Amino acid sequence: AIYFHPSTINSLFNFSNIRGEVADFLKSDFQDLFWLQPFLLRTAKYNGYLNVNYQTLAKMSAILDEIKDMLTEENDYFWQCRSRAVFLQLLSYANGLKANPSLSEEILLHENMETIDQVILHLNSNYHKRIEPADLASRFYLDQNILTKQFNRVTGMSIPTYLNRIRVRSACIILENPEISLQEVVHQIGIEDYHYFNKIFKKQTGVSPTDYRRQLAYAKNPGFSLSQV
Repeated sequence: AIYFHPSTINSLFNFSNIRGEVADFLKSDFQDLFWLQPFLLRTAKYNGYLNVNYQTLAKMSAILDEIKDMLTEENDYFWQCRSRAVFLQLLSYANGLKANPSLSEEILLHENMETIDQVILHLNSNYHKRIEPADLASRFYLDQNILTKQFNRVTGMSIPTYLNRIRVRSACIILENPEISLQEVVHQIGIEDYHYFNKIFKKQTGVSPTDYRRQLAYAKNPGFSLSQV
């Protein structure tokens, strides 16, 4: 569970006015209110609980640890702004999972394939780092060709393809937060080349990261001009 006071998002927010009891908000305040949707809205299909897989849980835990370090160390003058931005990233994940539960599909594990299961879990926990098939083979004491064949047989795809799928799925969630630049998104998912990221993102989603973020902004606010992003 995640517990926090709404003023963490906006100093005007309290437990009463975020539920519509007071509507004296500016447009920017209503935009901030968007981040609280997973905690406020309830429907016949959504009861306030989000199912998360191992990958998403690991990422959320890492974000919370990063926030804790910032609040504890207060390393520089900007720690307050930076910790808020990181917290909004966590809320971006929650919003993304609420809007599209398939972003947190459970990792499929396979009987009698314990090593490949470990490789899958490793990829889902460390996709934000540089990972090479040769390094995986060494880590799990397998010949690289054997690892490649077994992985392909179990998942139906190569290791790089599977890794890119995880990264793009994670990028889709991070892109929910307009305060995080595209360059930072690329860095957070473990890709060094933005042009390569743009290529694999468009291949998997059908649109570029920029257009994807524009579509998100327009979906949240139909009056929003696509040229503003």
